[in-house]
Order: sequence, then C-alpha cells, then structure tokens
Amino acid sequence: MTTPPTLLKFRQQLILAVLMLCSLLIWLDNTVLSTTLETLADPVRGLGANPGQLQWATGSYTLAFATLMFTAGALGDRFGHRTVFSSGLVIFAGSSLWAAYASDAGQLIAARAAMGVGSALITPAMLAILMWTFTGPARAAAIGIFSTSAGVGMAAGPVLAGFLLDHFWWGSVFLINVPVAALALGGLAVLVPNFHSPTRRPLDPAGMLLSISGLVALAYGLIRAGQVAAWSRTDVWAPIVVGLVLLAVFVLAELRVKVPSFDPRLLAQRTFGGGNVALGLLLFAVAAITFYNAFYLQGALGFSPMKAGLANIPTALGALAGAPLGSRLVRRLSLRPVTVPALTVAALTMGGYGFLGLQTPLVWIEILLLIQGLSIGMVIGPVTAALISNLPLEQAGAGSAVTNTVRQTGSVIGIAVGGTIMSIMYRRAIEPSLEGAPGPVQDQARVSAEQARHVATAIHRPTLAQAADNAFIHAMHVGAGWIAVIALLGAAVLLITLPAVGKKKGPIPEPDYEEARSSEARAAQAPQSPGTVRRVGGGAVAGATVTITTMHGEVVGAAITGSDGEFVCRGVPSDTYTVVAVAEGMHPSAGTLAVPETGVVRYDAELEPMATLTGVVEAGGRAVPDAQVTVLDTSGELIGIARTDDNGRYLVTDLPGGNHVVVTRGYPSVTTSVMVADGANVHDVELGYDPHCGIDSQPAYGGADVGSH
Repeated sequence: MTTPPTLLKFRQQLILAVLMLCSLLIWLDNTVLSTTLETLADPVRGLGANPGQLQWATGSYTLAFATLMFTAGALGDRFGHRTVFSSGLVIFAGSSLWAAYASDAGQLIAARAAMGVGSALITPAMLAILMWTFTGPARAAAIGIFSTSAGVGMAAGPVLAGFLLDHFWWGSVFLINVPVAALALGGLAVLVPNFHSPTRRPLDPAGMLLSISGLVALAYGLIRAGQVAAWSRTDVWAPIVVGLVLLAVFVLAELRVKVPSFDPRLLAQRTFGGGNVALGLLLFAVAAITFYNAFYLQGALGFSPMKAGLANIPTALGALAGAPLGSRLVRRLSLRPVTVPALTVAALTMGGYGFLGLQTPLVWIEILLLIQGLSIGMVIGPVTAALISNLPLEQAGAGSAVTNTVRQTGSVIGIAVGGTIMSIMYRRAIEPSLEGAPGPVQDQARVSAEQARHVATAIHRPTLAQAADNAFIHAMHVGAGWIAVIALLGAAVLLITLPAVGKKKGPIPEPDYEEARSSEARAAQAPQSPGTVRRVGGGAVAGATVTITTMHGEVVGAAITGSDGEFVCRGVPSDTYTVVAVAEGMHPSAGTLAVPETGVVRYDAELEPMATLTGVVEAGGRAVPDAQVTVLDTSGELIGIARTDDNGRYLVTDLPGGNHVVVTRGYPSVTTSVMVADGANVHDVELGYDPHCGIDSQPAYGGADVGSH
C-alpha cells in the first residue's frame, strides 16, 4: 500500500488554487473561440478563414482532446501526474503562442490541435492530483470548490473574449493563456509533489491511432462536402468511408484488448447505450447551434464581440441553474419524466433559430438562449450521473470513459455536419444575387457571408452585403431545422431506452447454479482486496462503507464491513486506487492501495470517532433562540458552527477531540474554553445579559466543565 505524503493545510489550499487556475484556463479556452470565429473569418481584422477552416479550428482541438485524454491518465500513473501536468501546460502555452501569431488558417488549425493535446494531458492530471492531495471530508469539499471553475469559465469566457477583441487583435484571446500557464507551472514546481502510481496501467497505442485516424478522415469528408457543395466527389465520400471503416476496426480492436480504454460492450446495454446515444446527439446539436450563433450575432446582426459575449451569458447561467434543478426533479420524479421533456425543449429552442431574423429584438434572443441553457443543463448532468451510477461498480471507470468519448465525438461531428449544411445552403441562396458581378467577386462571395460583406464594401455594392445577410439567415434556418430533428431524435432515444416510472418487473428467473459456480471460480482467481476497519485505539467498526476509486475519481469497488470489521472487494483490476472508509459517528479516512495482477492485498483502516458538542444557551434563566455558537481550535481556525433552536439548544457535530474555544454571540459575546472528548459532550452557556430587561447580569467570560457521555 502506498500512502500519499501528508501536506500542510496551507499548502493544500495553495495546490487547490493552482488546480482551479488551470481548470479555469481550460474552460475559458473552450468558450472564447466561439466569440472569435466571426473575427477570424474577416479578411481584414482576422485571417479570412472560410467556414471549413473554422470548423477545423474548432474541431481539431476537440478531436485531439477526446482521443488522447485517457492515454494521458495512464501516462500520469507511469511518469508522475505532475510531470504529465507540467508537460501539458508547456504544450498548451507554446501552442497558444503559436495560435496567437498564426499567419494563416492552416497554422491556426495545427496550433489548436496542439492545444487539444496539452489540454488532454492537463485534464486527468488535475483530478488525480486533487485526489492525492486531499483525504477524507476535505476531499469532498475540495472537489466541490474545484467544480465551480467550470461555471466561472463558461460565463466569463465569451465576455473576456469580447473585451480582448474590442481592444486588441484577435490573437490576444490565445496570448492571454501564456502568462496564466507560466504562473501555474511555477505553482506546480514549488507546491505539488510528483504523485504517481506504482502499478502501471497498459497503454493502448493501437486504439489511439485508429480512433484519431477514423475521426480525422470522417470529419475531413464531412467538412469537404461543404467546401465543394457536393457529396458525389471522391474526395468527399472516400474519406467518409475510410473513417467509418477505421472506427469499426477500432471497435473490434477494443473488444480484443484486456483492459480497453473504450469498452464498446457497455453500449450494448439498453439504458447505458441509449443514454449515451442521446447524449451524443445532444452534444452534436449543441456544437452545431453554437457554431451558428457566433456568426448570427456578430455577422448578421453586427454585434461587437463584447456585446455578443454578453448576449451569450444567459446560456451559461441557464446551464448552471439547470444541472442542480434537474437533479432535484429526478430525485422526485425519476429520470425519464424529467430528461425527455427537457431534451425536447432544448430541441425546440434550437429549432427556434429558424424564426430569428435580422430584425429580431434582443430580448427574444436572450429568452431563447436562457431556456436553451436551462434545458440542456437539466439533461446532461442527470443523465450522465444516472448512466454511471447504474453500472456495476467494477465497470464504472470504463463507463465514464465511454460516456466522455461519445460526448466529445458528438461535438466533433456536430461541428462538421452543421457547418457543412450552412455552407451548402448559403451558396445556393447567394447564387442568384451574383449575376452580373465580376468573376473574382463571385468567387469570394461564395466562400462565406463574411467574405461577401468584405468584397461588397470594397466595390461599394451594399446590395451584395444585404444579399449575403439574407443568404446566411436562410442557411441558418435550414440548418436549425435539421439540428432540431437530431436533438428530437435524442429525446426519442431517451424515451425508448430509459425505464418507465413504476414499471413492473417480470417473474424472477430460476437461478443458474452452473453460472454461479463458474462466477465463484472466476472470483477466486481474480485479485482480492480484503481488510479491516477499526476505531483508533479500539475495536472493530461494523457497517462501515469502504469505497475504492481510481485516482480520477471513478468507483471500481465497494463493500460493507461485517460485525468483525472485515470486508472484501473482489474483481478490482490491477492498478493503484484511493480507498475511503466511512462509518456513522466516525471521521472518514482515505489511503492508497496498489492492487497486483493476481493474489491478495490487504487494506486496514482506522477511523477516529467524531465528537459532538451540545447544550443550551440561556440569558437571565430563559432560553435564547437563534443564538450563534462557534467552535474554534487552538490556532483560531473555525471547526464548527450552529444556531440555537426555539428552546435555546444547539448541536455541533464532526468535531475533533482536544481543547477548543466556544464563542457564543451575545451582548457582549461569551467565550469559553472547552475540552472535547469522543462521543457526546455537553456545554451550557449563560449569556451576560437578560434579553427581557436589557440589563447585564453575568460576566462576559467564563469557563465550563464538559462531560463525556
């Protein structure tokens, strides 16, 4: 068993700050590009990129991220998560600098792909370091704080991009990554140990190459169709066929791998497979409609980048509010009655783009974006959580990998298909307006609405610019209709595959005793992880829950201790894990366990009993309701807080033993020194005033004896 080094609390807090900074950096970069697309398409202010090049600039990042992330996790186990994290930051910063000063669209696409590689190395290492740094209750609190960086990045990204584009050149949205990455690198070098796992996870180079090659070929064919406005050309259908074949070979190869990074077998399960198909279709639609949104707000409506960024805030706020709302509703109503209507509403809001025009009031656009974000948030979080939690514990890690891969793949294909539909329909709509125009003007105007507006300004032909706006609106309307159909298809898949509320189960089949005996034989040969949970300096702890998770937070095993405190987790794959033991009335404990290929490895945990402090707050012999009682340790750090009820009684739980200071708010406050022992401790407080007559009747400071019960 490998135990992570114990770090000072202040150092842990600094590490958490560094991790949040890096997470914010990744989320900002994921959102700033959509605000920058219109500028990049401009021949004067940007690179004059055509729609196909912008599709690649967006998709190359996602493609690299999706196909390399799980390999990056295995690299961290082998070479140390700080090493991989630092390498990712260096690549991310260097490619951001490259993107900022790219002289053409091809360089930008390559730089964005490199940024995706860096992000893939950073993302799994962040959570791994978080899991190694914090243990017990502090880990849950740290994960909760860490997750807020996603919401901040989603909301702040478009606004930050708008500010930079309004005041600097387009490359500034990438250049800002460099000093942030440099600061994070310094923090990693000074603060973070190079955590790594003694057990090396196998790499999957064949699967990685097949998945990358297949997705690149498929995306190339789909995007090429938009560039040439035809599907019958060899350079369109041939890459699509090759991509599909390579992806099929990838699936077959993963079926043969002992520990696959992507397990296709899970998709054969009705609920898990259907839920992932629905998520993939939803992310397809989200990526495509976001691509349209960028050109609509800045191109067709003429919003400044800052105004467009502010206009997109309702989407982020809706998504942040929708996730917890959806979770609460699912607990009351179950998954299908919540997520199917929510996904249907999301599809309708995407179809609502078909009713937007050049004169649509901004308030209607904001309402549409808010509802869209809210409904999407109500689907993605609850469905993802339900899919993973419904899998057997030993398959939770593989399920998480499949779900993430499907979502990222949906985004890549959504950008490719959505952009291609927009390009084809735009060309068809603009063609009648080009009659009589010089050949070079026609060629440039056919590329995109941005190019048409530019050439219209150059030759002083405002009718061409108006025609380009109308052609884009037509293309957006058609594309939005198809995108809504795709999202509605996702809702239909959820409706069919998710279990209905109160659905009756069929008769229980006779047990297969032969299968049971073979399962027992397999279990006996598989690695086992037994152990004992005991109280510090005491006896066995019965009924404790022991959970085994990967360094990335994926649950792979769990058990409940018996009356003797013993537990056994079977079938846990060879790797290094975090083991958390939790029992009522005890402080949780966490440690690290290295599981070999075969054999038995023990994990023994000790839990420290929790202490509680309770009592009554009175003044002048009468109970004081709603009085605040605060418990501090000897260093002055807050360790507990409570308020009295109508009877003046308070209860502070989860306290460590030892000498503490209790501060009770009054006029003036009363401060007492308390010795807290294991179990329940009683400490009554008499405030130094009578709330009924307002006359001080007691001294402001006093001591107290505390008994253990």
